Amino acid sequence: MSYRPTLSATNDGRQGTILDTLGLNKLNFDTLHHDVRRNLTKVDPRLTEDLKNITLLLKEEKNILSSLQNVAHERREVSKHIFVWGKEDNSEDIADITEKLANLLEKIADAETVLCEKYDHYRNLLKEIREADQRLHTPKERRRKVNEEISRLMKSHPGSPRIQELQNDLQRINTVSTVDELEVGNIKRQKLKEALMIQMNAIFETAEKIAIITGFGLYLLEYINTTPAKVGEPRPKYDSFNATQEVVKECQIALHRWQSPSTDIKELLPALTNTAPAQLAAQKQEYEEKIAQIQSTMTSQRQASDDQIAELLKKLADQKKTFEDQIVELTTTFATQKEAYESQINDLSDSVSTQKHFYEVQLNDLGSALAAQREESGTKISELESKNQQFQMQIQQFEAKISELTAALNSEKEKNETQLKEHNVILSQKQEYEIQIREKDALITKLQNEMNSVATEKGKLSQLVKDLEETLKSKTSTLDQKEEKIGRLEDDISSIKSQLAGLKLTPSPPIPSNEGAGPSSNRSAVSGAGPTAASPPRSSASVDVAAVSTEQQDGLSRAPSVAQHMGPPFQQQPLYVAPGPGYQPQGGYVGQNVSPLPNQAGGFVGGFFLNEQIDEAPPAYDGPPKDGFPGDEKRNEKS
Repeated sequence: MSYRPTLSATNDGRQGTILDTLGLNKLNFDTLHHDVRRNLTKVDPRLTEDLKNITLLLKEEKNILSSLQNVAHERREVSKHIFVWGKEDNSEDIADITEKLANLLEKIADAETVLCEKYDHYRNLLKEIREADQRLHTPKERRRKVNEEISRLMKSHPGSPRIQELQNDLQRINTVSTVDELEVGNIKRQKLKEALMIQMNAIFETAEKIAIITGFGLYLLEYINTTPAKVGEPRPKYDSFNATQEVVKECQIALHRWQSPSTDIKELLPALTNTAPAQLAAQKQEYEEKIAQIQSTMTSQRQASDDQIAELLKKLADQKKTFEDQIVELTTTFATQKEAYESQINDLSDSVSTQKHFYEVQLNDLGSALAAQREESGTKISELESKNQQFQMQIQQFEAKISELTAALNSEKEKNETQLKEHNVILSQKQEYEIQIREKDALITKLQNEMNSVATEKGKLSQLVKDLEETLKSKTSTLDQKEEKIGRLEDDISSIKSQLAGLKLTPSPPIPSNEGAGPSSNRSAVSGAGPTAASPPRSSASVDVAAVSTEQQDGLSRAPSVAQHMGPPFQQQPLYVAPGPGYQPQGGYVGQNVSPLPNQAGGFVGGFFLNEQIDEAPPAYDGPPKDGFPGDEKRNEKS
């Protein structure tokens, strides 16, 4: 069977609830921790009966102290909220009064905080009384045990000698504990009076200060205009800010001047009760007279202060006027100086901006010129490199052709020596071979001269490339130096152009050949570049290299091509081929439009007829001379 609580009826006749049955209907959650502290103290098994009551007193005083602390804390919160709430209202009077009342409530909270501190001191003195009572706990406990033992023996063994011994022990315990009890009694009375005096004085001080604060608070409330406002009419303008501020100041002065009464508090008791209304009226009148006297004194002091303030304000106004005049004068001076400085700054800024623009234009021009020069120099360098490569290739081709010609000449020499013994017909071609060998020697000499000139031009071009690279590297040099270097480079280029223009080659005349003849049948294969039978004879006039070369946009003349330097190839007699069976000699040179050369007198050397002695072959090209080329000294002096 389960337990079901019985709901009893209440005193007013209604049906009780479960809270009424459990006794929770009177439970206050705000004081729940107080009740818990109180009940735990009652059931604490560690406390003796002698100390339980004073411990309960200390717990209750602890509850009061915590309540007072909560009151002080909550009152501070109230002062904050009433201040904020008053500011939310657009009425000036409510905002001002609530602000001043919040200040007064803060002062009440301060007084209550002081009360809490003194109340804590009061509790500490009660704790000292409890500690003094604990000193008597041991003898009291021994006395209680001895009395219980004597009572037990008196009931069980009345004639036992143990009773007399216990009585002697009890007398001895009483004799020893009498001094302690007397000392503890003195301490208890002294501490109790001191503690209660602190408590009462703290409460009296708090009450007095609260009375002072509330009195000034009531005086503040008089400034609230409670006259009903009619519809459409504005409320009277609030102009009591200074008055309410003075009330707060007077309250602060009164609290600061308050002192604890030096006489016994009993003299003030009739004035603090309702049994003496006449005394209260007299005291009220006395207070009003004091307030009137204080107000008159304050009025006179205020008047004197106002006069002093007016005098000080006048002096301050004079000083202000003087300072304003000085400020105006200084401002004018500063403005004039500022305008002068600004004009100077503007002039300087204009000149600086002009110079800056000029320098920027120069830098831009110089940069563009340098970029163009760099681009042109790069183009020239690349072209010069390509031309150098072409010259190298041409030199290699010339060397290959020279080697081929030398080999061909050697083979022809051997063949012609053999042909000299077999065929006397070739004697008639002495003059032709003499002329051809001279032309070959002259052509070889020209080729060597051209190789020397090419090497010279190569050295000059290398120096030109170095100068151009130095020009590109010296970007930071001044414009005059760059122009001077560019002028020198232009002079060098002009000299090179003039030297290139001065190079002229004279092509050798064509050599007639008989179509079908033995020695001339393979001439074109040996020479590698001879003209065909149908090609017309070339003119012996000199070819101008500068006229053939084309001018570039940058002003630098390109080197003449290989064909322009070389001219026509050697006109050489065809190799001799032995006639086969059925050979029929033919008259004249078949396939050519020229007649054979007449026989010319001269020595026969190397298969050729010469009318003069053989000139020595020009030396091979061994690079530039040690002393340099002819134009190097002039170019070094310029650089």
